[in-house]
This record gives sequence, C-alpha cells and structure tokens, in this order.
Amino acid sequence: MRALVTAHSTGGVATTATSLSDVVASNTSTSTETTTVQGNRSPSILFVSLKRVGPRVFARFRVCDDGMGRLTIIARDVKARALSTTRRFTVRRALSCGTFSRTWRPAPRFRTHGRYIVTLRAADTSGGLSRIVSRSLVKR
Repeated sequence: MRALVTAHSTGGVATTATSLSDVVASNTSTSTETTTVQGNRSPSILFVSLKRVGPRVFARFRVCDDGMGRLTIIARDVKARALSTTRRFTVRRALSCGTFSRTWRPAPRFRTHGRYIVTLRAADTSGGLSRIVSRSLVKR
C-alpha cells in the first residue's frame, strides 16, 4: 500500500507519496486521522481618511491579514460621467495589521466640480480579496 499526502499553505500545494508498506492482510482494521489546519482568510481594509490638498489627494487606510508580508491595494477613482481610473500599489507589513498613507494627483477629469469617490480593496498573495471600502469628496 502507498498513500499520497497533500499539504496546502499560502505558498501553494505540495503532494508526495509515502514508501510502499508491507503486505496488508484483508482482516485488518483501517483507521483514518484527520487534522484540520486553518486556511487563509481574506484580508480586511478600513478607510481611515481621504482629503484633497490642492491638486493632490491623500488617502489613509488600515489593512489586516493573517499572512505576513505583501498586500496589493487596488484603488479606483470614480466620478459621474467620467471614465474611472484604477491603480495598484503594494504595502509590506511586519505585523498582521498596518496603517498606511498614499498620495496621488488625480487625472484632470476628477479635479472638476462634483463628487469624487475613491474605492480601496486589498488582495493577498494567495488571491484573497477584502471587501471594497470607499470615501468621497465634494468639490464645489
């Protein structure tokens, strides 16, 4: 008899075969042991603040994830009657949660009067996605 053993982690999946066992008699009993390992949870994100200073926008947010290291933040600029813009950037964490700030200069179509919305979403290295959070600014 030979068994296949599969391990799942945030780094991927690995399968290996055990060595062949001795002959198994037909009247022996079989037992199975199952061990449950907590899987990857999707990251979470909280929008702390969004402000405009001159032509620049400043966003502050907090992200948490069960894995350490890199998260990708997907930011989207949205405004009525304007083509949206998406940008991606990474943040690196030494702890499970971290608070970060980013600044950018929005495209000219977002600097006109009206409601400007920024949405954020976090993605971990295994593809887990957070919920979408948003904040808006109104320029009069």
